[in-house]
Order: sequence, then structure tokens, then C-alpha cells
Amino acid sequence: MISVLTLLASCWCALLAVSAPGSVHDTAQMARPDLNRIVETLEAGTLLFRYPTGEDVRGHSHGVEIILGEGRQRCLFNGHFAGDEAMVRGPAVALATVRGGKIVALEITIGTPRQTRQPDLDLGTLDAVWVAAFFLEQVPRMSDDTAGDAMLGAVIAREAEVAAPLLAVVRDPSHGTDKRQSALFWAAVLASEKALETLRDVILEEDEDMELRESAVFALSQMDRPDTLPLLMEIARDDDVPQLQQAAFFALAEHNTPEVVALFEEILLED
Repeated sequence: MISVLTLLASCWCALLAVSAPGSVHDTAQMARPDLNRIVETLEAGTLLFRYPTGEDVRGHSHGVEIILGEGRQRCLFNGHFAGDEAMVRGPAVALATVRGGKIVALEITIGTPRQTRQPDLDLGTLDAVWVAAFFLEQVPRMSDDTAGDAMLGAVIAREAEVAAPLLAVVRDPSHGTDKRQSALFWAAVLASEKALETLRDVILEEDEDMELRESAVFALSQMDRPDTLPLLMEIARDDDVPQLQQAAFFALAEHNTPEVVALFEEILLED
């Protein structure tokens, strides 16, 4: 009897032959398999694949480093600095654990996987935009932690446009607070105009979950945009919602500008 894994491997070889002739390092020729179907068919096991990352991404087998904004702030996600292991620029490595036809755990690393054991199915190098779309499609079916890893995997994918689907998660209460907070954070990292508008809407929506509103203030402070400071100052001046005002104070404390100093003096010294 032919096992499911043997059947998947055979189908995958055929897909590679059709979808990705030539070098797998040529983005235009990288494979675009039906990852949803592969996960559902695998049922249980581990699935590994690689994909190109953006220019500001590097890492190792224990984490992903992203260089953010003009100040070139370095942030390490999904791991920790691992002794003498060198940071490298290279493909992202996704190792997914599948149970019941769903991804229940996801590790995103750079260059090499964190685990040394062989996966049940290795798909090779895939198209980055295709992978990002797959990750974000899977978010509703994932646990909160796994969904956060999937969003990281999508954000670092080369040339992937992920702002719109991330903001869709933020706007949809059915996803729950934790997933929406993760999406808020990554939307802020992308620092788009749409992200700024969505953060403003979440903060000002009185019926919205307070924890999410506070997270939106924090996310706003992480955006690399000059137009976020006036909005934070506006929130800090409004004492109708003390939780948001306090969150804005903490966020503004990171900005040592004359405008912020004057605001603190205005608020703290008023009768």
C-alpha cells in the first residue's frame, strides 16, 4: 500500500517539474504548490519549506532579526541570540507541525531549521509571495501563538504585500484579542498610511476591547512615521480614558523632543 507521505512526495516532485523549471533561486520560477491541500492531506507530521526574505532580514536557527526604520533598529523575533551562532542573510525556513490537517506549531528561522531531525515532507524553496498568502490564510485556523509566528513568516517574505490582510485581522473581532494584537504590531512595523488609520480607529472606538486599544497605542509608538507623534500627544491630552492616557505617556517618554517636553510640562504643571 502506498503511504500518504509517499503519495505527497510523488505529487510534489511532479509539481516541481511543472511549476519551477530552472533554478529555484530565480523568484519568477519558484514553485507555488497548493499548500492548503498539502497540509490537509498530510493530516499529521512535519512539513518544511524555504522562501526568500526581504533585504532587512537576517537571523539564524534560533531567531529572526529585522532591521526596522531609518534608525536601523534591530529587533529579534521568535527566538534568542544563540551564543556564537552567526547571523546570516538567507532564505527563511518554515517548519510546520501538522495535526488533524491543521498547523498546530510553526517555527520560522533563517538559513537552517532549529530542529535537526528530518521533516516528514520537505518542499524545498517556494515562492515568497505565495508562502505569505498561505500563512495569512491559515491564521483563522491557528492558535494565538502559532498565528503570531505565521504573521512573522509573512512579514519577512520578499516582496509580499501583507498590510491589507493584517489590517483585516485587526478589524475582525472574531479573531480574538491576542491575534488582533499581533496583527496590530506587525501592521505598525510596516508603517503604512492604512495602518495608521486603522490604529487611530481602534484607539478612538469606545466600544472596542480596552486591552486592544492600549495595544494600538503601543503599536502607534513603534511606527517609523513623523505623523504618529501628534496623534500620541492628542491621546495624552485626553483624560477621559485614563488607561489610554497612561499608555500614551509611556509611549511619548521614548521621544525626547521639545514638543513632548512641553506637553509633559503643560499636563504636569497645570492646576
